[in-house]
Amino acid sequence: MNHLGTKTLQIINDSEKLIQIERSISQVIRSEPKSALIRDLILIKTAEWIAVPTLSFPNFNLILEYQSQTQLNTDNKNLYGVILPIFGIPFSVCEVPLSSEGIQEFYSILGASPFSPVLFSGDQKPNWMIICMESEFYIIVGTFETVEHLLGCTYAEAFRHFRTFINGFNRSESASPLSQRFYT
Repeated sequence: MNHLGTKTLQIINDSEKLIQIERSISQVIRSEPKSALIRDLILIKTAEWIAVPTLSFPNFNLILEYQSQTQLNTDNKNLYGVILPIFGIPFSVCEVPLSSEGIQEFYSILGASPFSPVLFSGDQKPNWMIICMESEFYIIVGTFETVEHLLGCTYAEAFRHFRTFINGFNRSESASPLSQRFYT
């Protein structure tokens, strides 16, 4: 991540902090080897959490609003941007400032990359996550209430929108193995 020319993101190089964040995120998502260059992303079922696909990155103000509402009641106050170890890229972490500019920079630089970046809140255990999947869609993970807040709609509506998108892929002549993976 150091070579991306970040302006507001703060690259974390402290090995103890990196280990802590890797332990935290691995409670919800892991990157497992599939071949020499490809890894599978595995979401771990977490009690009372849901994972919902969406075509749009959540509104920055919804993220900031949620963080300000929950900061008083939790020790997990920081936002982190993570690149999972995939395609030979090492595990990388940056702290994302709690500002529209910080989230915008994460979204612009990392969210458009093919490396499945993850934005999440929480030092010891994630409160929620936004996972970028192959620059095509996002998965919002957290409690039902948190996910619906970040989506700006109900999870049922988000699933309907995503199914409509996938069904359009499957009906078109361009149906491909990629669209089959999205559908799955």
